[in-house]
Amino acid sequence: MKKQISAIFIVSIMMLSLTAFAHETGEAHVEGAAEAQVIGDQSAQLDFQDTTVTEAEIQTAEEEFKDTGLLPDHPFYGFKRFGEDLGVFFAFDNTARAKIHLELAKKRLSEAKALLEKNEEKLAEKALEEQDRELNKSKERREELKALGKNVSELTKETDDILQKSILVLELVKEKLPEKTQLKIEAAIKKQIEYKVRAHKENTTTEDIKNEERYQERVKSSMYERLQNRFENKLDRIDKEIMEAELKNNTEKIEKLTEMKNRTIEQKERAEENLEKLREKAKEITEKRIEKINEKLEKTTDKFKIVAEGNLSSDIRVAIDNLSSEIQTRTEGEIKIEVRSVDGNVSVKIEGNLTENENIRLENLKNALSDSTGKVEIKMSFTGKSEKIENLEERKNKIEEKLNKTLERIGIP
Repeated sequence: MKKQISAIFIVSIMMLSLTAFAHETGEAHVEGAAEAQVIGDQSAQLDFQDTTVTEAEIQTAEEEFKDTGLLPDHPFYGFKRFGEDLGVFFAFDNTARAKIHLELAKKRLSEAKALLEKNEEKLAEKALEEQDRELNKSKERREELKALGKNVSELTKETDDILQKSILVLELVKEKLPEKTQLKIEAAIKKQIEYKVRAHKENTTTEDIKNEERYQERVKSSMYERLQNRFENKLDRIDKEIMEAELKNNTEKIEKLTEMKNRTIEQKERAEENLEKLREKAKEITEKRIEKINEKLEKTTDKFKIVAEGNLSSDIRVAIDNLSSEIQTRTEGEIKIEVRSVDGNVSVKIEGNLTENENIRLENLKNALSDSTGKVEIKMSFTGKSEKIENLEERKNKIEEKLNKTLERIGIP
């Protein structure tokens, strides 16, 4: 009898847990559809793959991480986690497991967001660590599928979508936190960025991550612009409510609304400061990129140097000009020519191979020097690459134009 009661008790717990899990994770697609309805069905067509953030995208990201379920400080939170573990255990393949781990990562971030808003920083930090673990598990399942030759493009797309929304949500939460906690959130955002890059590219380089960070800076700038509009609209609404309360002589409501207005102004000012910092950072990044392009251009541009000293007659000058003009028609190769003449005794030192026309021009120079008096020294050198200067300049102009458009879009003149 005792065994039967124990079995019934265990089964009851399992059923309760599975029911909780189904509500929390198994019906994610249904919840996703409901979220689209919440913001007017437009979220289903939203594109999180560009740097321009719309109000609808911000709302979608917020809705995605709104439903937390039970939080870690709830006495029955353990049942929720037990149900999640059972869901993973009973998943029929790695694709299902990878998707469940993604959903659980989303749940942990939802919990972290709610906990941060309740000033439960330690619990929030733990939830972010657990989100990190779930993302890792999803990544492992995805890699196993890839190793078996399975198509993981849809899974990668889902991962990308969740991570981009996570980054937006963490940025939104960060604004409401003390500076010390903000640093921890920035570290969490950096991890999200790395996961996002690694989901697309197996052998990720530091430069890949830097490129994504630059991309996210532009996303943040666009998001802060939207937040400015939010604050302005909120202040307008509060002012209208204050006017209505004044007409009714509702002193208590006026005080509450005034306090709310002051807090909103503070948030608006902080967002303005952050936007300015982002703009300065974007400008700094842009200037560094242009500097690197110029360095590359300098290395790959054809270089010609000439030094001519001594008693240079008009015939010698003409011969030097003819030889240097011929050498500068090159687009590749490397040569050095040193010509020395003392009272018409000419010696020549050459490194590299001369063309037929260059040899003819050099002979003309030697003939002109043979009639000279005194000491004459001429040094010419050429370092050329496979691409012509005008092609490189064109490439540089295109990159600068692209960067300038980016700066203009995020408000940098």
